[in-house]
Amino acid sequence: MTAITDRLGGTLVSTEPWGRRKLAYEIGHHKEAIYVLEVLSGSGELVKELERRLRVFDDVLRHLVVRVDEEQRVAERAKEKRRAFTARRRVARGLPPEVTRTSASTMDGESGEDSGHGESED
Repeated sequence: MTAITDRLGGTLVSTEPWGRRKLAYEIGHHKEAIYVLEVLSGSGELVKELERRLRVFDDVLRHLVVRVDEEQRVAERAKEKRRAFTARRRVARGLPPEVTRTSASTMDGESGEDSGHGESED
């Protein structure tokens, strides 16, 4: 993906692997899939070429291309606010402010983020 975006004058802003999740409905014989969020910055030609390649690539069951501008900034602010709130709650409970990815993956499916249940902040 990086080679295509570079060749067409775009940039790969971020990649978020969301992991294996159950599909809303079965596609062929597939009941689960790996979801990945790719944030790109580039021209319409870049988007057109990526959509063409995703359509013909057999390993991609479904794809969705969405243009985000202001919504992206709002989402980033909300994500940072949640991260700061979680860090404050963890410190209040006597835990380190952040969980590293390696320790989060060993917690038997827990994401490492506070679910909001249980103790309340004072």
